[in-house]
Amino acid sequence: MTLDKYKINAGYIRGTIDLSVMKAKLLVNGVDTKTIPTVGDGSFTYYANDKILSPLDIAVMVGMDSKSVEIVRRTIILDNWTDADLTIDPMTTANAYLSGTAPIGSTVRYSINGVTKTLGTVTDGTYKWSSGVQPAGNIMKVELREGSIYNVSKEITVQTIAGAPTTPTGLTLSSVTATTAKLTWTAVAGATSYKLYQNGYDTVWKTVTTNSVDLTGTTGSTWTYRIAATNAVGDSYRSNSISLTYL
Repeated sequence: MTLDKYKINAGYIRGTIDLSVMKAKLLVNGVDTKTIPTVGDGSFTYYANDKILSPLDIAVMVGMDSKSVEIVRRTIILDNWTDADLTIDPMTTANAYLSGTAPIGSTVRYSINGVTKTLGTVTDGTYKWSSGVQPAGNIMKVELREGSIYNVSKEITVQTIAGAPTTPTGLTLSSVTATTAKLTWTAVAGATSYKLYQNGYDTVWKTVTTNSVDLTGTTGSTWTYRIAATNAVGDSYRSNSISLTYL
């Protein structure tokens, strides 16, 4: 007995079967689903779309003689998902959803900048997750799981909107003391304000309308900062980070 690889929702298990096999049965996770008469020409086709439902299923085809005595069994290899099975819709700073297409029955994992946010199972061939509006430059990742392994992975980067300001540059720290410091950067043409991000978080820490900010902290503490310029259209990409350690 030889069986083709089977992909979830592909419809039919196909293969060849020895003429000594008079009937067969499909076991899914150890459960006998149905006894199947075989075709005399050695070909084998069996509808399994309503029986093998998950990449985690263990499916076995058992061949029997005319007296229902088992004479052969083969594990059905569930075909791996490939890159073609997964899509991610483009995202900008105006889109609060991570969405795309994935195989029905597949398990998907969503990550933002390497931090896993949720797990889910695709039921209609699409997925949509309210990720919240993400800063430009964030890496959005979707993975498909087969068995215990996420063997397909794709990423996209959240894009700025046309007309948003350019990324701030020239971040500089000055007047650093044990409890105070000043952070400045080069003013960006067309920017109406600047968003400050602290210690790598995606939540805006502070918004200012000038290209500088006075900082306060505690002796010996260390902080990192990134800046995004914004206007009525949207936000720029965030700048490279700068690190501050109070004296």
